[in-house]
Amino acid sequence: MKNQITYPSQIFNFIDDQFQQSKESQTFVKKLPFDEQNISVVNSCSMDLVQSLQGANKAFNDWRSSTIEDRLLLIDRIQNYLIENKLKFAELESLDQGLSVSFSMVSNIEVAIQKMSQLKYELEEGVASHLDVLPIGVVGVILSWNLSTRLFVENVIPAILAGNAVVVKISSYAPVTAYLWGELFQNIGLPSGLVQIMHSQDQQFKMLFISHPSIKAICATMDLNHATNIYKTIASLSKQQFKKLQIHSGSKNTCAFLKDPNEIEMKNVVDSFLLGQGQLHWNNARLFILEKNEKIWIEFIQNYLNELKPSESIYDSSVWTPILKTESIHQFQTIISQAKADQAKVLTSSCKPANSKFLNAFFTKDMSNCSVLQQDQVSGPAFIVSIVKYPFDIPKYSNVSYYGFSADIWTEEGKNKKVIQQLEVGHVSVNRWNLHCIDSIYGVKQSAFGQTDRKIFGSFFSNVKKMTQ
Repeated sequence: MKNQITYPSQIFNFIDDQFQQSKESQTFVKKLPFDEQNISVVNSCSMDLVQSLQGANKAFNDWRSSTIEDRLLLIDRIQNYLIENKLKFAELESLDQGLSVSFSMVSNIEVAIQKMSQLKYELEEGVASHLDVLPIGVVGVILSWNLSTRLFVENVIPAILAGNAVVVKISSYAPVTAYLWGELFQNIGLPSGLVQIMHSQDQQFKMLFISHPSIKAICATMDLNHATNIYKTIASLSKQQFKKLQIHSGSKNTCAFLKDPNEIEMKNVVDSFLLGQGQLHWNNARLFILEKNEKIWIEFIQNYLNELKPSESIYDSSVWTPILKTESIHQFQTIISQAKADQAKVLTSSCKPANSKFLNAFFTKDMSNCSVLQQDQVSGPAFIVSIVKYPFDIPKYSNVSYYGFSADIWTEEGKNKKVIQQLEVGHVSVNRWNLHCIDSIYGVKQSAFGQTDRKIFGSFFSNVKKMTQ
């Protein structure tokens, strides 16, 4: 799989089918997590957004009347290009996100390709005869860095297949996604302005992106603090303009292992915590195990952590990769101190890496159920092991979190249905990690806000009118 890969020296906006500098020529620095190389990224201003919206509205006026055949041809071209260039996508996004190529290929790029096949099928199904479905205009998409090509396909592609134009704000942590998708769109001949891709850390830009009346809907994937700010801003504008809103926020995912363990399954479970350094939206954060299996699990986790070695590059298969968000490094010692203050026992690796970006993952045991660490999202490799005597105890302890994204339940077929039913989450995976689910996951509680429907001709990306006689 190893290839000669060159990360672009500067990342630009993609506006009106061209890579462009900001009108104010401002930039910010993105630091690559493995080698800490500094990359210059365009820092867009409000004038850049106005230009992109002008192009997007022009593109929408042409694209809104496109046929199903036109849209099927477009998604075929997108999918074929991604298949042909999937190694390049996996390598560059791994460099950006501090992940291994093997992991990104399977969980990011291959899932994106499969998701496009799903969208093609949905498009071919068309619209029910009793419905009149119209595109809404320009959709604003704010992407997280988490496996960003996967998120791009999940959030941007349905919007254009519904007949809309899209303006995308890419995460500052994953700017190379704009470069990759800009190249893709240039190569397949995407109509100019149909998808505009931008970067910015400017607060005025961000506020205008949220509030501009030309953007009819906002679809955002982000942490709870930023999500709350968007929600409040759009609510304050509701008298002047109606804007559809879809926010996918934080997670505190539960994994419960309710059968006799074996080493292969135990490794799969622990990897669902460690891959991505606990920063992925799909990472598990709490492990519930049965009291009778406590000794087996604790010994396995401790031995597994002791045998880990820090990853040397994106081609290294080790799950111990560098932390992406530097603020997590500063917060990590506070998290460990909090765990010890809550009288939890700490399981961690005996290896002490020289590079501070390789944080020592730790699991806590016997942590108080009242601890804030049981409820809060922790953007780092800090995890909780909870020991229960009976499976029916799990929901009451799991549900204390104000997040409700997903849960993994490892159980014998047909058992523990009541436990699954009582978990307050949007999705439950049985005997596998939720990361491998291709379908969109609709979180509950504070993992989701607004209209969560992501279907092409559903209530978010389209205006749906029912007709009766």
